[in-house]
Amino acid sequence: MIDRYDYYVSGIKIDTQVPRFKTHMHHQHSLHERSLDALISAHDAVILAFYPYDFTPESAEFLTRLSALASKHPTIAFVALSSDSHHAHHIFLERLSDVERLYLIGNPSLDIGEAYGVLDAEEGCFKPALFRIEPTGLLSRFQQAERLSDLTLETLL
Repeated sequence: MIDRYDYYVSGIKIDTQVPRFKTHMHHQHSLHERSLDALISAHDAVILAFYPYDFTPESAEFLTRLSALASKHPTIAFVALSSDSHHAHHIFLERLSDVERLYLIGNPSLDIGEAYGVLDAEEGCFKPALFRIEPTGLLSRFQQAERLSDLTLETLL
């Protein structure tokens, strides 16, 4: 697992501005268009959590863990991104309970994951990774792992 606080991660350096995006996000059972800038300005921090796909063995457990942290830390925006479509997200979310606090993004074009350097081009999905973005828009911490279960969410709080 990569767990660094002062090195480069796929071209994004700690303490530099992160790539910005605007896209549709599922939040509180609705689909809304939001920008990363809007989340940054409304919260004490933003955690971007990339995972490969919905409907994988680890994804439901990972989102449940992430949602539990979102409940404990309401001033932080927790954003989960997969390479699935919005439709797949909708179907997947119908099967999950208690993930309303998360902002969920399906990114089938893979451009957000590519901008953050977590695109697995061979598999056509995202590598498991976490990014903490401060209110200034700067990247302060990150983790990347081979498996979702290897990510330590609490170290980014």
